[in-house]
Amino acid sequence: MKTYSVKEIRDITGLTWKQLYEYKKGIPGIGPMNDAGYKQYSKDDLEKLVQAALMAKLGAKPKRINDVFSDEKYDRKKVLIELQNEAQKRLVEAQDIITVTEALGAVSDQYSYFSSFAMRDLHILAENLRYSMHDKDVQLLEEYIDKEGENKIFAEVGKLKDIEEDDIGNKKTNTLVRNLKKYGEKEIGVNGNRFLMILYGDLKAIDDVRKEVENTFGIGKADIIADAIGMYQGVEFFSESIEDMIQLHEYIGEDYEDEDVREYIYRIKNSVMKNFGLKTTFEFLNAIDAIRYFWATDENLSDDERKDGGDAINYIVGAIRYYEG
Repeated sequence: MKTYSVKEIRDITGLTWKQLYEYKKGIPGIGPMNDAGYKQYSKDDLEKLVQAALMAKLGAKPKRINDVFSDEKYDRKKVLIELQNEAQKRLVEAQDIITVTEALGAVSDQYSYFSSFAMRDLHILAENLRYSMHDKDVQLLEEYIDKEGENKIFAEVGKLKDIEEDDIGNKKTNTLVRNLKKYGEKEIGVNGNRFLMILYGDLKAIDDVRKEVENTFGIGKADIIADAIGMYQGVEFFSESIEDMIQLHEYIGEDYEDEDVREYIYRIKNSVMKNFGLKTTFEFLNAIDAIRYFWATDENLSDDERKDGGDAINYIVGAIRYYEG
């Protein structure tokens, strides 16, 4: 029967001396000494060590590998599948990190949301950045801005400069926001609701935009204008999704894996995505943030309704991060 020397085993498996020593201790019966005092490995030993080397490449620690071979209850095939899934998750995370860090290099320090958002919802943010590279609305908006349209957009946003916090949600303010939405549709050619959400995100998160708005229109105006947009969008969401939100409230606190919970969460998400013209989960979370403001400030709602709405939104956000983060 053919046997293998330590050198041959290392050449075939790529294992180090240290790894061979670790597995020699943990894997029963491998690498016995021959009569001359040298370790010799059988074909069966080689197969075990090839599997061990593969597990190590997939990220398994020596103890885990040794446990697999020393305990007959372990299903090696199942362990390999588990390790493959873990490695796939690390690969996705690595790709996400590359995407986000490339974006950070491109935008410098303009985006204040990166520091709080990137690591918490890394995959969601990376998916949004990848989608944006090929998105029609984003491309149309960038082309419009490149043709000196940025000042025109700023002028349109400036039509809300005179509103105060108490004006948010009233008829006049909602008309101004609606006109801003129509401007995005007619002048730029983008989805109007999505245009509003992009503006909302910029006013809340991009430092250069916030500074320019506040230097031109006054301290606090970036948040006031963004909240006016959020209130307008929140009213639309409320009218479309109130029944689903009420139904969802019965499930708050239940396990996210519950099929009924998942059904209602995605029914609400799909409603928001459709009504607001959104394309990514990142944009959805921005929209939910705007809706949260509406729910917290609408004077037509009772204290209990505001609390229930806030609880429901927190539950939705938690569920989406669990499913997709």
